[in-house]
Amino acid sequence: MMTKMLKAKCLLLTISLLLLGSIGLLNDRQSMAAEAQETQKIALKIQGMECRSCVREIRKVLLKVPGVKAADVRIVNADEKTGEAVVECEKGKVTPDQLVKAVEGASNAMFTYTATVVSE
Repeated sequence: MMTKMLKAKCLLLTISLLLLGSIGLLNDRQSMAAEAQETQKIALKIQGMECRSCVREIRKVLLKVPGVKAADVRIVNADEKTGEAVVECEKGKVTPDQLVKAVEGASNAMFTYTATVVSE
């Protein structure tokens, strides 16, 4: 009799933990979905990029813009010195113009960068 009660309590505890875990997962999914809706991606075409150093420098300045969550920067054609950046940022906190200014502000004595917005 005692073992049946113990098994029943263990089963009840297991079911409770599973339910609590699934509620937590649901809340995590809902918050992830809400976060995805609160972000936007802005794509930039960048002229003047020709090496990995350019990629690192441009990524660094983009990530310093308040509201930017991620920046994927790459060289498209080293011979033509073109690159691109896809920036994920908080909606309403970052303008495309801020990103263009950040890229162009990364210019130095060796490299001059210009950026144009491809898509918002």
